[in-house]
Amino acid sequence: MSVIIEVMDTNNSHLPKPRTIKGKDGKSDRVIYDQTAFAHLGGVFPVEMRLSHNEVSEVLEVGKYLLHPTSFKVGRFGGLEIDNFNMVLEPYTPSAK
Repeated sequence: MSVIIEVMDTNNSHLPKPRTIKGKDGKSDRVIYDQTAFAHLGGVFPVEMRLSHNEVSEVLEVGKYLLHPTSFKVGRFGGLEIDNFNMVLEPYTPSAK
């Protein structure tokens, strides 16, 4: 099963919303850009989620994307996790069967 992440143009949810993270220990504040997306996890309805981007230029266009296998890592307790800081999404193209 592949995980499909969809960015929809519903009530402008695809538009990034800037969020400021306060700097610590003398570091300056930084802005990240949150974008609403929906994860298709096998249920009847997709689940709303947030994608965070370091630059507004990284925001995804409306469409469907596949979660690339390099987006996973083994966590500190040995379990499989999504690497939120290195998530790779590829454009989804349905295969003809």
